[in-house]
Amino acid sequence: MNNLHRKKISIIILCILVAVLGTVAVYLRQHRQPAAAVPTETFTVTAMNITSQVTATGTVSPVEAVEVVPKITARVKQVCVKENDTVKAGQVIAILDDADYRAKLVQAQIKVGNTRAVYERAATLYRAGAGSQAAMEDARADYEAAVSALSEARAEMNETVIRASMNGVVVGAPKSVGTMASQGNGGGTVLMRLADTGQKQIVAKVDETDIGKIKAGQTASFTVDAYGGKKFTARVVKISQTDTNNSWDPDNTGDRTGNAPSVIYYEVTLAVQDPENLLRLGMTARVAITTATADHVPVLPLAALKTDARGTTVTKMQADGTQEQVPVTTGIYSDKYVEIRNGLHLGDRVAMAYATASKPEEDSLF
Repeated sequence: MNNLHRKKISIIILCILVAVLGTVAVYLRQHRQPAAAVPTETFTVTAMNITSQVTATGTVSPVEAVEVVPKITARVKQVCVKENDTVKAGQVIAILDDADYRAKLVQAQIKVGNTRAVYERAATLYRAGAGSQAAMEDARADYEAAVSALSEARAEMNETVIRASMNGVVVGAPKSVGTMASQGNGGGTVLMRLADTGQKQIVAKVDETDIGKIKAGQTASFTVDAYGGKKFTARVVKISQTDTNNSWDPDNTGDRTGNAPSVIYYEVTLAVQDPENLLRLGMTARVAITTATADHVPVLPLAALKTDARGTTVTKMQADGTQEQVPVTTGIYSDKYVEIRNGLHLGDRVAMAYATASKPEEDSLF
């Protein structure tokens, strides 16, 4: 077979192959399935009760609590109570070693006696014309100073017996016998802590974006890890006027590096209801403060809303299956739903999500 004959056969085979592929391409185009639309999930506008809440985290603490710090410096001689004991105001709770203060009291008493005698003698001489007024006045000043020192010595002696300043419970372990306790405000030795555990509160930190919604008297619920899903109730009683970092004060902002805090929080105090006395001081409370409620109002899921610079809209499903973008006015928000005040009516259907499958590319056969 010569070369010319082979070339003719190759051309014939190539033509047949092109014809077959062309026929297949025409067939595929004629039987192509249209792009399928992803089903549209809808929600029917429904009347519901809706609650708006602000969440925060705080710590359970007593409404009233005191640190027992001595007014004098002395060694602890006796501790009269132990942790968890209930005490009454005025009850003796600790005694300090009084040896030094008792000696000081005796010396002060002696000095009062001596200066009184000197003063009385000087006064007698002055009245008889045998002594000067100046000598009498100096003696009187010495006597009055001694009386004042005696009063101070008695007060210090009384401070060796420490009494409870309030009704409450000893929280935490008191200092042990033999501890050297120093006096002072803020820097002294804390012998023990007393707290009224019958009245508890939560001090919660609320973000600045939510603080404007919080008002005194609002109710709240909260949970603690120790009791699983059990809900406790509380009420807002105080809202701090300054943030936790006093960021407005140019002398008291930021951390040690000079950086300003990235998030601003305000302390909100809530009075706690704990009739079963289950809550312990220091527990972490996850609080939900109710800021607004509405009963039997039209609502939609949050996922149905579309918000942009022009406002808030929803995709309303018409009776004929078409869709329309409808502007709406919203009310209060919960964690899942939003109140619809204008733009829709009960029974209207709204699209939650809609998409079409992407159109496949044309088949490329060559």
